[in-house]
Amino acid sequence: MIAAMAVFPTGCGNIVQEQANVGEPEKQEDARESQEGEVYEPADYRALAGDWYIDGALSNGHISIDAQGNVVSYGYEDDVNYEGKIVREESENPDGSREVSYNIYDDGGEFVIGFFEPEEKDFYEFYTGQDGLYHYVRSDHCTETDDGWKEYYRNIAGDWEKAHEEDSIHGYKLLYLNDDDIPELVLIGCPEWTCLEIYTYPHGEASKVYSAQNLGVDGNGLSFYEKTGFLVAGKWNAGIGEYVFFKPMSEDPDKVYCRVDIATEGGLSQAGSTDVEYIGPEGEEHTAHYDEEYDIPDLLEKSSIEEALGIADLSALKRLDSEDDLIDFTALTDLLDRNGI
Repeated sequence: MIAAMAVFPTGCGNIVQEQANVGEPEKQEDARESQEGEVYEPADYRALAGDWYIDGALSNGHISIDAQGNVVSYGYEDDVNYEGKIVREESENPDGSREVSYNIYDDGGEFVIGFFEPEEKDFYEFYTGQDGLYHYVRSDHCTETDDGWKEYYRNIAGDWEKAHEEDSIHGYKLLYLNDDDIPELVLIGCPEWTCLEIYTYPHGEASKVYSAQNLGVDGNGLSFYEKTGFLVAGKWNAGIGEYVFFKPMSEDPDKVYCRVDIATEGGLSQAGSTDVEYIGPEGEEHTAHYDEEYDIPDLLEKSSIEEALGIADLSALKRLDSEDDLIDFTALTDLLDRNGI
């Protein structure tokens, strides 16, 4: 196992670049002199040649490197993210020691990722990112499944536990908010009012997708429809309610798909009334007004927005910020250690 490695910014220290000279193979046989007068052999990228998948899962994104150091980065659907070159670079530390790293630059010369030169000659994995967060594995050591999310969730939950272990209410949930096979991690805590964070791991790319503060203040709450990607942010105060449907894990996390405004009798409106605005399946905008109050599922069904939202059961709305199904850190880690989850 190779130790965690850091990203290398360009232009730091005295760096010697040793990039393969594809067009002039005869020059690759000759040693060349660095800017500091020291002699280094030209870089050999044959040990890096191959397809390297995120967290060792063939379903994730990957980078392909050939023996000349040419690089192509692919997304999980095999779409090309960028093309570039990997460069072997040597830098001097403040204490006089030297480090060798492999850094990838795109065709525009922009730094993308880098990793320290492994000690093993026949290595099959490397780590990159500020904390060694991104793990790449050569294809011959990969599997069809990806369990990297479990370690990521353990680390995130461990940090949360240290920060919130004295809170009167804190804990964790594993929920399937979107339609993939990896659950989302929900963190709940804070001393008085609830704060909440949601982490996801789509296609080997871990990220925080949502955070909220002061849930419970002025009637603020958060609900969800399982495996649809929809969260529903609600606010209820003095007989006035507002509910907003959005998808924080989508390409447009701020897009509002549906807004429901309710005024009960005795609130700002003297009669119960409800307004609904939503976006149809073709992107068209719809509005509806009712001079009576309905429960949200009944109202949404009456507004005929099942097709627009893609929610089969509008009555299946669940609270996300409640203590229901909340587990402690020990139970979470036990759950993550199980096979099949």
